[in-house]
Amino acid sequence: MYNGCFDDYYEILALFVKELQANQNDLKSIKREGDLQQFKFIVHKIRGGASYCSVPILSDLTKKIEESVTTKDTTGSGMEDQVDSLSSSIGQVIDAFHGIKSMQDS
Repeated sequence: MYNGCFDDYYEILALFVKELQANQNDLKSIKREGDLQQFKFIVHKIRGGASYCSVPILSDLTKKIEESVTTKDTTGSGMEDQVDSLSSSIGQVIDAFHGIKSMQDS
């Protein structure tokens, strides 16, 4: 991946993490408003980025959520639980990225 160039990967990952931070704000609105269509859109967008950047925690979770919202009527507390789970995983990825960044900056 990225021809073994960590700098290129890190730069792309930084862009993905920046987008994830914006997605967390979107998820708060989605949870408050219960907007299933917007939730599907955000989940799909995160899944694509997570797959591209090789972030399995998000790739696997978003795949599971996409399958769930496609096969079931995910509304109310079911969607809220999925939003919370995704938001928590996004937080873990952001925290890990910042940990790597601080090590790299040292």
